[in-house]
Amino acid sequence: ELVSGGKVVPAHHAKVRDLEYHGRVLLHERIVWVSSRRSIRIRLNGAALDLQFTIQRPNFALSSAAIRQRLDPDGGPGPQSVRTRLRSWATTSAPVRRRYGRAWVLMDRVHDAGDSGEILFRYLRQAHPKVNAFFVIEPGTADWRRLRSEFGGRVIPHGTRRWKLLMANCIHLISSHADEPIVRPPGLRAIGKPRWRFTFLQHGVIKDDIAGWLNPKPIDLLVTNTPDEHASIIGDHTRYRFTSKEVQLTGMPRFDRLREVAEGVAEEERTIVLVAPTWRHWLVPPLQAGSQRREVATGALESDFVRLWIELLGSPLLEEACREAGLTIGFLPHPNLQPVVPQLQLPAHVQPMTFHDGGVQELFARAAVLVTDYSSMAFNAAYLDRPVVYFQFDRDRVLGGEHVGRKGYFEYERDGFGPVADTVDEAVLAITEQIRAGKRPPALYQARIDAAFPQRDGKCSERVVEQIMRSTRRADEVAAPAD
Repeated sequence: ELVSGGKVVPAHHAKVRDLEYHGRVLLHERIVWVSSRRSIRIRLNGAALDLQFTIQRPNFALSSAAIRQRLDPDGGPGPQSVRTRLRSWATTSAPVRRRYGRAWVLMDRVHDAGDSGEILFRYLRQAHPKVNAFFVIEPGTADWRRLRSEFGGRVIPHGTRRWKLLMANCIHLISSHADEPIVRPPGLRAIGKPRWRFTFLQHGVIKDDIAGWLNPKPIDLLVTNTPDEHASIIGDHTRYRFTSKEVQLTGMPRFDRLREVAEGVAEEERTIVLVAPTWRHWLVPPLQAGSQRREVATGALESDFVRLWIELLGSPLLEEACREAGLTIGFLPHPNLQPVVPQLQLPAHVQPMTFHDGGVQELFARAAVLVTDYSSMAFNAAYLDRPVVYFQFDRDRVLGGEHVGRKGYFEYERDGFGPVADTVDEAVLAITEQIRAGKRPPALYQARIDAAFPQRDGKCSERVVEQIMRSTRRADEVAAPAD
């Protein structure tokens, strides 16, 4: 029983989280959210539980003041150095607050745009011009020049003094990525504890178990896209620490743009067999602290990964099927693998493609078939009712834990949006059969698509903004004096 202000109250959000060790569940953690506006007591089987933030003498109640101090240890008064006072003045002076006060900061990667961060920024400037929204990106990049020419001073160069002033005054950081340079940028350590709330728009639909990567992130709002993905995170007996408090089923803003682009592409214009493998952890080392880019590992060009994908792209049977159907084979590797594309010696009939020209949504819209492995890009294709083929020659290694995540709720044979091939020959056969069958998913896979995306209405951005505004109101209420 939860007792708040002397009354038994229901939990606002709750779940049971499993804590595993080498695949064995050792403990269950009960996560419960209640209001901090009153003292809190917990009774288990009628007996009061000892409530502590730290190990000390037994304490059976937490006061409102103690809770607030724990949540915001830097909020109270205390001695400050001259440097701290000067920094505080520079970041909170009236001119700075007029420009950057209560700002919403949007990003994709540090060095590029074109994902849900940019799309939500555009939506805000059009639909909510009173929101003090800025977009942050590394200066000098192609996307920096493109966005700066369109939005002027609303685009802030990453790493500069203006960026630091903006981040010291913003109330929201909203990004499609959650790597360390985004959520804990080294350049901001001097300004102290971040005051913003972080919204993770996601770069793709979560289908594997990435709790080990996601749990340490300081996420206040997490966007999900399908009912199964949502349940896999907030449901009981998952490894995720997140509950229905942090996780909302809204859809990624990127899906709005994807839908809009696809509406302008006729079926006869869908002329690309889009081959888009994702990266492998052992090909591209983990991001180093303070770094913003990954480099392809030495020896990647001699790997089975490169050899088998090049063999598929060069298949005479696939080339013939595409020629007969008037289709082009496009090769779109993950951005981490783009640097080695010039060294791959692609077959002459294969057209290399990139994410950096801002038109990746059009590539999905123009796809007759998407060929991928474990990439969540399959969900992009499915969102547009495009056929999918999975080529998974190394599934034991990838799903066995050597990649970023491990096997999650998503079973490719049971839940996937197309056939699964283990060898080059099987993959070529599946692709050519789909080419000859037409540009629509077979009935089995169409039913799965419809179940995964019951609401494709172009309002993902609207729902995300509504949830961010709701979280802002909740935060303001918590910060208000207690009754």
